[in-house]
Amino acid sequence: MKKYLRIIAVILAVVMFSQTPLADYVPRNPANVLAEELKYVSDIKVYKCSSSKMSATIEQAKKDGYEIAMDVNTPIDLNQGAGGDFVLLGYKKTDNSEKAVRSVKMLEMKHGYEWLDYQSVAEQHMEKLEPVASDLLLAAKESQTNLEKGSRSAKEAKDFLNYLYFDENGKEYSMGDYMFSGRADINHLKKFVIQMNTASLTALYSHLALGVSDTGEKWVERISKADCYKVPTTNSIYSYWDRMYYNYSVDLLDKMKEFAKNYRDMEARKKANDGKIKEGEYDSKADKPNDDNASEIIDASSDKSSGDVLVAVAYNILNQYTVGKEKAGDYILRLAEQEYTSKLDMRNLYPLVDSFTNGQFAMMKIVGLEQMAVYLNQSDEFYTELSKRKVETENAIKKATKGKKDKISIYEGVNREFYEREVA
Repeated sequence: MKKYLRIIAVILAVVMFSQTPLADYVPRNPANVLAEELKYVSDIKVYKCSSSKMSATIEQAKKDGYEIAMDVNTPIDLNQGAGGDFVLLGYKKTDNSEKAVRSVKMLEMKHGYEWLDYQSVAEQHMEKLEPVASDLLLAAKESQTNLEKGSRSAKEAKDFLNYLYFDENGKEYSMGDYMFSGRADINHLKKFVIQMNTASLTALYSHLALGVSDTGEKWVERISKADCYKVPTTNSIYSYWDRMYYNYSVDLLDKMKEFAKNYRDMEARKKANDGKIKEGEYDSKADKPNDDNASEIIDASSDKSSGDVLVAVAYNILNQYTVGKEKAGDYILRLAEQEYTSKLDMRNLYPLVDSFTNGQFAMMKIVGLEQMAVYLNQSDEFYTELSKRKVETENAIKKATKGKKDKISIYEGVNREFYEREVA
C-alpha cells in the first residue's frame, strides 16, 4: 500500500517543466518529495560551536544519535543575531507516541523555568500560519477566476488537485473542487497546512502556482510595460509608488536573493568540479539539459542536484525574455545582488512587483521565483506531459486502493490522533 501511495505523491508533487527535455523530471526516488512516515520527537539537545567547528559538531551530534535542525541544507542557528557562537538544536525521533516530547521547559539564568504547554504553542503556530493561509486563499480565488475565463493551466491544476480529498463530518471533498469553488476559508487552510502530509502540501502549493500562472500575457513580459518602469517626472508620483509597492518589494527582494544565491551556488559547484556538474547535475554550459542529465539527476540522492536543475532551467527560461535591452534572468540577478541602502534603491524593484498578479505574487512568496519562472513556457509538450501524469496517477490510485477509490486522502500516512492527544 505504502509503495503505491508514494508513487501517487511523487506524481502529484512533481515540478512540471515546460520544455520537452525536462519531461522526465519526475523523482524516481520518492524520498525526495514524500512525507516521511509519522515520527515523534523523543529528545532534544543543544550544541554550541564556532563556525570553524560546525561540521565537527554536526558529526558529533550524529554519533550521539541526534539530527540537527536544518533550514533546507543549512543548520538553524538559535543564536542568530545575538552574537557569539552558533547554537544548534539536536533532536531524536521515535515511532512510539508514548515516548514523544509533550512539553519543553526553558531555563534562563535570571528567570527560572518557562512552561510551554501544547495548546499555547499550537495557538501561536496557527497565528503564524495566517499569512500563508491568506496567500493560499488569494491564489485559490484567482485560480478560480482564471478557470472561469477558460485558462487551460487552471483547469489542469484543478484536475490534478482532485486526485486528493479531505474528509469532514463523515463526508469526502475533492481538493480541486473545494479550492476552485470559492468555498475555501482561512481556518480550513491553516488546518491543511499543519495536518496534511508533506507530499499533498507540496502538490497544493505547486498546483495553485500553476493555477495562477496563465493570465494571457506572461508576468515577465509586463515588467518593462509597467508605469513605474519609466522614470517619473514628479515627486508626488514617487510617493504614490512608494505607498503602493514598497512593502511588497521587501518580500520580493528576499526571494530574488534566494534565487541569486541558488544560482551562484550552482555555478560554484560547477566551477569546483572543473567546469562540470557532478552526478548528472545540470551543466549550465548547455542551452538546456538533455534527457540523460535530467534522468540522472532524479536518481541522485543529493537535494542540491535537483535544486541546481530547477534554478538553471528557471534562469534559462527567464533569459528567453528581455526587460529593456537586458535578458530577464540577468536583470533579476543584477537587481538581487546590488546593495540596497534606501527606499530610492528599492524603487528599482517596483516594476517587477507590478508585473505579478496578486495571486502570482502570493504564490511566488511560497514556492519561489524559480517555480514561477518554469511555468512561463507552457508549450504543447508541457500539456502532453501533464496528460501522461494523469494516466499514471489514475493507475497508481487504482492499484493503491484496489480499485475502490479514484483519489487519495491528504491525510494519508498522518496519525491524526497526534493533533488530538497534544503530542509535541
